[in-house]
Amino acid sequence: SDEAVKYLMFWLESVKVHAPTAPVIIAGTHAETLSETEIAEVDAAIGSLISTFQQVVVPSKIKISGTPKTAFFFPVSNLTGTGVQDLRESINTTVSTQPYVNRPVSLKWLKCLDELLNLSNKDMLEWVSLKTVIELARESNIKSMEEIELMLNLFHRLGKLIHFTATENLKSIVVLKPQWMVDKIAAVIRDKDLHSHDESRIQMYKNKGVYEDYKRLYESGVASRILLESLWEYEQGDFLIDLMRETLLISDYGTNEDGEECYLIPSLLTSNDPIDNHGFEASCWFDFSKSVLPNGVFERLACLLISFNNKKKSLRLPSLSTSKAMIWLEEDQVICLEEIDKRINLTCSDKTASQSYRIVTRMLEKVNHDVMKSRLVWETFFEGPNGKLIAWSKAKKKKLKPWFEGGLRAVKEKDPVAAEFMDLSSFLNSL
Repeated sequence: SDEAVKYLMFWLESVKVHAPTAPVIIAGTHAETLSETEIAEVDAAIGSLISTFQQVVVPSKIKISGTPKTAFFFPVSNLTGTGVQDLRESINTTVSTQPYVNRPVSLKWLKCLDELLNLSNKDMLEWVSLKTVIELARESNIKSMEEIELMLNLFHRLGKLIHFTATENLKSIVVLKPQWMVDKIAAVIRDKDLHSHDESRIQMYKNKGVYEDYKRLYESGVASRILLESLWEYEQGDFLIDLMRETLLISDYGTNEDGEECYLIPSLLTSNDPIDNHGFEASCWFDFSKSVLPNGVFERLACLLISFNNKKKSLRLPSLSTSKAMIWLEEDQVICLEEIDKRINLTCSDKTASQSYRIVTRMLEKVNHDVMKSRLVWETFFEGPNGKLIAWSKAKKKKLKPWFEGGLRAVKEKDPVAAEFMDLSSFLNSL
């Protein structure tokens, strides 16, 4: 069906962006419910999709009803066992060719990793302090802090543990069970209709006096610090706040009437109230249609802009909806961003167009570098006087107003400075 093809394309494109070198094996379950003709139709449909996805591992031969056939995917049945062995062999063969499998690793490092995993398995620890890791490392004859950091970096990249270093709070914790981190984030970012909290938990929020904060979170996407601590069961709040802040899942959002810190979580916004930007004269488009605009990019871009807004305490709070945001960057500088299909539209006044574009471009590069590993690809277009879209290179050559007023240095299509890693606070101060 068209829906199934669209679903498969979404995941293939997502993998291509997030993990462009990772091999992909496609398996189709419930093979026992399809005839050979139907399996052949599915195979042909997949074959037509994967021509631009070199990561897909194509089976050389599979067996359907005992007959070897070439296919683009593995039809498997958990009920009859059909195709399971072929799939298992393909996975083993594919994994054995990956460079990280045969990479030499110091025995001291492996001993330290074993000790850490023993803590995870035997003592049921989901995370440990960096101080604990240092002690175990020195027991394994790893003496220097430099070598410990190299070891943690390697095991982090291999997925054996999680260790972030962007802030002191993040650096102080080593996560042994990534699912712990996922569960903590999912305690906040969740579909309240599909994954609602039971009555006993709701009553607990009422008893703790955070029930109104809880309702506000899923109505307007704003969370108080005390609510987040409650959702996380008062475990490692500083670490989790920094984690969500640095991964652009939340942004600081001032304080509430009780003086408590608040945070905005754009992915929880549910409002579709109209935001009027018809008074803006200047319009440009960041066009991702030749590649992919993954879920979450627009929300993370909004997070950065809201963090920038929040640093200037006197500015008006943003107007927000699920795919549109109006944000004040200065008292006399307001922009509107809107996600439309595979494009992001920036509108603003002629007076602030050049500066607004520079800020948004740097923030988009920041999202691309820190979250997307510099794999996002887009083109930039400006709307001309007649509404016709003009590519960035032509607009630059024509010195298109208002974007290029004040000299060509005012506007760049890509800003490499933003691609250099820096923590969030330093980045916002650099704008």
